[in-house]
Amino acid sequence: HLRGGKAAVLGGAAALHLHGLLLSTPRIITVWVPTTSKPHLTIGDWTVVFRRGERRGMGHPARTNIEDTILDSAAELDEDSTVAVIARALTTRRTIPTRLLDALSRRERLRHRCVIADMCGAAGQGIESVLEWRYRERVEQRHRLPALERQVLLGHQARLDGLYREFSLAVELDGRQFHDASKDMLRDNRHVLLHGVDTLRYGWQAVTAQPCLVAAQVLQALTARGWNGASRRCRDCPRA
Repeated sequence: HLRGGKAAVLGGAAALHLHGLLLSTPRIITVWVPTTSKPHLTIGDWTVVFRRGERRGMGHPARTNIEDTILDSAAELDEDSTVAVIARALTTRRTIPTRLLDALSRRERLRHRCVIADMCGAAGQGIESVLEWRYRERVEQRHRLPALERQVLLGHQARLDGLYREFSLAVELDGRQFHDASKDMLRDNRHVLLHGVDTLRYGWQAVTAQPCLVAAQVLQALTARGWNGASRRCRDCPRA
């Protein structure tokens, strides 16, 4: 607490960590204060950065609420990190799209504003990760492919990232750097044997660096299964 009874409130990455939206412990601690003459100070391995402004605190230690924390942090995070934070907040029900959009409406200027609004709109579509967001944005929308049905339960145990149900085609997106690929193959084979569902599987590199190739493969698979919709080439697609 400061003189006069006015409280200092943690914000930024520190507040994200306290809310459970950032797993690693931040080294830069942002503190919102009504007035300050100190831009920052160093305490051991931590740098405390003071920001002038009124923020209502919650919890102990006091930190900005979920919505303000997300929007404040967007100014410091890149787009993928912002998407990851929002996806985690929404899927864990720490906030809901309407509350985040309401907080967004009270801010005139904000970095990643369109992305935040789009994420809130896409929340009902089952977007739970940055990789799923990138697939939707760079593969589906950019190439006008049909939208996946996301987070689908197949049978009693299997959970698919995405399914083109009409065409018995699943798309699995795996952003993990190290994992047992043999388990993926066995699971994909089980989907074929038990449910007649084929699987296309893509990782981070494919979706982010080669989205046109991914789109071409998905289009080929859908067309072979009877889809006759109107896809399109984006400006980055190789020309025949």
